[in-house]
Amino acid sequence: MPSQIGGTGRWAPRRRARRAHARETRTGGTRAQATPVALVRTPRLAYLETLKSPGFLADAARRKLEVDPVPADHVERVVSELLSLHGMAVARQRELLR
Repeated sequence: MPSQIGGTGRWAPRRRARRAHARETRTGGTRAQATPVALVRTPRLAYLETLKSPGFLADAARRKLEVDPVPADHVERVVSELLSLHGMAVARQRELLR
């Protein structure tokens, strides 16, 4: 039977991933901060263009849906504020979002 000492074995990659996530959570870092700007900018621009396109707006009107695009910067700011809250406030927000 192979030894499980030293982070080897079948479950080692999952343990390392959980530890890395825990480290990021403790330090306040997120993987999103490491995402290249070009990879974030392109989908954001495409999404905003879609929301402004005449065909999309006509389809939304036909279905009686209201389209009110919110800039990604605003959403990012709101989410970062929510994530900066402490303990019970975060638990309460998660509960409300479910």
